[in-house]
Amino acid sequence: MEAACYHQEKDRFICDICPVHCSLSEGQVSVCQGRQVVDGKLQAINYGQVVALHLDPIEKKPLYHVMPGSEILSVGANGCNLHCQWCQNCEISQGTVVTRFMAPEEIAQAGVRSPSVGIAYTYTEPFIWYETLRDTIPLVHALGGINVLVTNGFVEKEPLEALLPYIDAANVDLKFLDDELYKKYTGGRLPTVQHTIARMVESGVHVEITHLMVSGLVEPLEHIRKLKCMDCECKPQNSTSSQPLFSKIQVGSTANVVGNDDRSGNNRKRNTGLCVPWQPRSTFFIRTLSVRHATARSCNDLAIP
Repeated sequence: MEAACYHQEKDRFICDICPVHCSLSEGQVSVCQGRQVVDGKLQAINYGQVVALHLDPIEKKPLYHVMPGSEILSVGANGCNLHCQWCQNCEISQGTVVTRFMAPEEIAQAGVRSPSVGIAYTYTEPFIWYETLRDTIPLVHALGGINVLVTNGFVEKEPLEALLPYIDAANVDLKFLDDELYKKYTGGRLPTVQHTIARMVESGVHVEITHLMVSGLVEPLEHIRKLKCMDCECKPQNSTSSQPLFSKIQVGSTANVVGNDDRSGNNRKRNTGLCVPWQPRSTFFIRTLSVRHATARSCNDLAIP
């Protein structure tokens, strides 16, 4: 499958999916592992290659204000365009695990099969799987399912805009509120992620944000103040709403938040409608991460409290 969103400069092929803009020559593979130059063309070598497929509670994404108590099919590919030093899925985001090919039609049909309410593109960065998403998400909508992105938000404007009409909800992993820390510990940039959040909200996507406060690198109280200030920085410029963009801040551990369903037995109630309408509002869920984990290179080294 020939890749989308790239251009050629002499004998180099420049990927335009994310701000990394990998410049590749014949045979080279992109940072995200999703693209390779083969026979003079940039190919999406990860097209339809599924590394993980699992039915999860929607709260596990985490999404706490979209159809709580529902289950959603989670799917992802190998690779990522960032290199966060505390990545919990580093075996598949920074390494390579055996995959299974699934055509977009097969993925979409699996995503709407009861009890799943749709598909969450997760585990690794979904935007590096751009061509697969482009061909799958319209099919999911046509079959009555919802599309959820669990993303780092480090994506260029063109591919983002192309997918937004088909995205119902997103959880954006906001790594830092300082651009230098963003660059040093993840390889990403804060302004790009802020733009992604703003465009999602402006487009009517339900957005919830996960943010890890790394102890030793940030001061928690100062960080919470900055989160509140991001209301002004991320709200769309043409917005006339007086509603705060980040209307609620929750602080705690993901292990202790399970939504409003009962997991003690098999009688989980599945909602058939959204608990709230799609609104341009966002919710921060914050959990802490000890600074000693910031230098961890293996998932086995991590012990998230």
